[in-house]
Amino acid sequence: MAYGTYVRVPSDLDAEIDAVAEAGFESMVFSEHHGMPGYVPDPLAAATYVLGRAQTLRAGPMPILLPLHDPVHVAEAAALADALSGGRLVFGVAAGYYSRDFEQRGIDVGTRGDRLEEATNIVRAIWRGETGPFVGAHLNVPVQEP
Repeated sequence: MAYGTYVRVPSDLDAEIDAVAEAGFESMVFSEHHGMPGYVPDPLAAATYVLGRAQTLRAGPMPILLPLHDPVHVAEAAALADALSGGRLVFGVAAGYYSRDFEQRGIDVGTRGDRLEEATNIVRAIWRGETGPFVGAHLNVPVQEP
């Protein structure tokens, strides 16, 4: 069972993590929006903090709005968080819907579906050990040296 949270006061997060673990939840998840109180701009980073703070909890972004992020960075950061936590990362992605999130990044919200598909393919390919190049209508990642 997962506990979804909002971060209104970052200094209260440690107490909330402890309470979630003590209450018997299996995981703690964070949603992403930008410029909205309580939502974190980087749910993967927030989840990584939880994974380091609470050795019994799983944690993750639920979801990370993948069209707004560099998929290479997301793939690497998620793999690192999962490895360091002993496989406790829970990873969810979404296309997003709130136009303000996209406007703040200069991305056309109408491209979110295509961007999600391209970015998801890149993340999965990196996790499989593929080095690219990855070329799409919106994303272009050159060959990565192993």
